[in-house]
Amino acid sequence: QAVALAQNKMEEIVALKEDDWTWYQDPTQFEANESLSDNYQRAVTVSTVSNWGAASVDAWEVTVSITHPQLTSSYDLTVRFTKYDD
Repeated sequence: QAVALAQNKMEEIVALKEDDWTWYQDPTQFEANESLSDNYQRAVTVSTVSNWGAASVDAWEVTVSITHPQLTSSYDLTVRFTKYDD
């Protein structure tokens, strides 16, 4: 269940990013804390990554974390987004 909850949110975030080419002006719009059914909690955090990879581009790391009282640790799903110049 935790995997599905994380994947669903990440798919939503990717869809929003791809739908709005100005997403990078406020990447914190993706941040959220949610109480879900069956005592699951979902948190989305965004952090800045400077000089990432061989191309040394700036990026934003988006992490979706799922917690539940019966899980020994959170389930985290992370992607990095970049803004490519024209």
